[in-house]
Formats: sequence, structure tokens, C-alpha cells
Amino acid sequence: MSYIKKIESDYSKGNITLDQITELRKKYQNASDFGKNQMDEAHAEQQESIEKELANNSRVEPMKQETLPSSINYFFTSIIMVFYALISMSIETDGDFSRYYHPFEEFIIQVIVAVVISFTISGIAYLFKRKTAVYSKTLLYTTIIMLGLSLLGKIMR
Repeated sequence: MSYIKKIESDYSKGNITLDQITELRKKYQNASDFGKNQMDEAHAEQQESIEKELANNSRVEPMKQETLPSSINYFFTSIIMVFYALISMSIETDGDFSRYYHPFEEFIIQVIVAVVISFTISGIAYLFKRKTAVYSKTLLYTTIIMLGLSLLGKIMR
């Protein structure tokens, strides 16, 4: 940024008055090419030092959040998916699992449905909050919400 742009910026911010900016412009215009280059370089050095100082000050230690490790979030998500499969099977058969020809296969199918629903919705949600979100936490919360809504829909039939 040149010296002229700097003084115009200062004027727009209200740091200098109209008379001062007019005087500084005349001083710059009346200077020789060498003088103009010196003013521009002096301003550039001053600008670099300000930017370095701001960069050093902006390096603030991030706050350490007291959260559960990701593995615990994945564990709770798995437990919720298993309970979803059992409750869903129980709702569909009124608690009599012998109505299924192969109850274990039906259980595995229900778990796969829970996995697909949870990972799809949490993946979409994570795309929108990628910088601030932790995927395991997003997965846990979307699993609770989506599978809870699914069970609610099955109960209401």
C-alpha cells in the first residue's frame, strides 16, 4: 500500500482532518521520485511491523475443551444403534421375536439401517460445520435424534 493510500485510509477512518490530508498530498506530490519512494518504503516498513505485531498478538492459545475422547462417542453411538435395533424389532413383532424366520439376520439388518441413516445424516451435518464440529460428537447427536424420530414413527403407526 502506498503512502497516498495510507493517508486516504487514515482520512476515511477519521484519524486526520481534510486540511492535514491536503497538506500531506501536496508534500508527497512536490517530493522528488526518490523522496516518494522513501515515503512509500517507510510506510511499507511501518505496515509490515504493524502486521507482524498483530500476527504475534493473534496467536492465542486455543481453549482446551473438556470433552470425551472420540472413541467413547463412537462406543455410545454403537450402543444406541444396538438398542435401536432391539426396540425396533420389538415394536414390529410386539415383543415376540419368534415371528421372524431368522431373528439374528433381522437384527443385523436393523443395525445396518441405523448405521446408514446415522452416517449419512451426520456426514451431511458435518460438511456444514467442518471447522468447529467434532465428527464423533456430530455422529452421536444425529444418531440419537434420527433413530429416536424413527422409533417414534414406528410407535405412532
